[in-house]
Amino acid sequence: MTVCAEASMAIDAAPSQVYELLADYEVSHPQILPHNFFTGIHVVSGGHGAGTVLDVGTRQFGRQVIYRTVVTEPEPGRVLVESDQQGSFVTTFTVDAADSGGSLVRIATEWKDLRGLLSRWLTPIAARAIYQRQLEMIASKVRRGTA
Repeated sequence: MTVCAEASMAIDAAPSQVYELLADYEVSHPQILPHNFFTGIHVVSGGHGAGTVLDVGTRQFGRQVIYRTVVTEPEPGRVLVESDQQGSFVTTFTVDAADSGGSLVRIATEWKDLRGLLSRWLTPIAARAIYQRQLEMIASKVRRGTA
């Protein structure tokens, strides 16, 4: 069964600034990962936008899991996609211009969940909380002018 989780936030920064932060896997992107869930990113190849290959470490149920992901840009400057090479999940970052003059940023993940009903109910709740924290970290980083 496919499960989805997403969160979005208006951020007071130009869409190009937010997108650049997300696409920079060498410096900026690792700085906007909540450490209670992510254990880090290792750039295998590339490092900026499409074609980047990453090992993404996560904490899940008390153990570390590392996913090999590939980055694509189906809409450069607007949509950035991280796909697990095993086909278990796809995370999409979308950055649109907001009516307020800033950006509307959305993080959404779809994954295959075979563990059962409770997991399909709880995991999206946890993922939304992680994404909300990540969006707050993005907003803070661009507010400080370090993006």
